[in-house]
Amino acid sequence: MLADRVREVRLHLYGEDGGPTLAHALDLRASLVTAEATLLGALARTESRGAHQRRDHPGLSPELRVNFQTGQDADGRLQTGSRPVPPVPPELQAWVDAPEDLSTAGRLLE
Repeated sequence: MLADRVREVRLHLYGEDGGPTLAHALDLRASLVTAEATLLGALARTESRGAHQRRDHPGLSPELRVNFQTGQDADGRLQTGSRPVPPVPPELQAWVDAPEDLSTAGRLLE
């Protein structure tokens, strides 16, 4: 597993070229934690919603109208949980319900 192998990375404040190897090693560790948290959230969402599309779960699941959150437990292991999506505040509901103008006429597209 990558998390086990990254512990074997030898740390030096600066490399032979004068570059900050300690900073790179710490960045590598943080990137691996972020990648693991992202994967745990993706695995927890057993549906297709928005940009998250799964071949094995192509439809929406009403019971998964939640926000997934991943954090560390007391032992430092990543845990994923969910919280219901809060309702849209009344002052924004009209904006949410308004039809979208998807016309590209007169717009700069890059």
